[in-house]
Amino acid sequence: MKKNKVLIVDDQPGMTETLADILEDKGCEVAMATNGVQALQHVATHTVDMVLMDVIMPGMNGVETFRALKRMSPHTPVVMMTGYQVAHLVQDAMEEGSVAVLQKPVDPALLVGIVLNTLLSGEA
Repeated sequence: MKKNKVLIVDDQPGMTETLADILEDKGCEVAMATNGVQALQHVATHTVDMVLMDVIMPGMNGVETFRALKRMSPHTPVVMMTGYQVAHLVQDAMEEGSVAVLQKPVDPALLVGIVLNTLLSGEA
């Protein structure tokens, strides 16, 4: 059975590791990037079924990365995550096709539900 490939992009290693553990337990293959540039390099060289991306990161923020990723891989679903009140960035992400925007700390059950529903619905 094919494992779904999920890329987690977050500059907080603890958050990334926790999300990776949760998704690996659900049978996903997980890759991690700590910033937008790493994420785009990964997508350029690997197949990715879904991306979970932090909104606020040093350098290229999550929405800028999301826009660049959509140009490279327009059909890859992206879920944005943020621990900040950044309504304008969240609105931009939703208007440009983000599957969801989750508030940190992310509820693991909600995250798994969104990821699995998106992957199983064929959006991935």
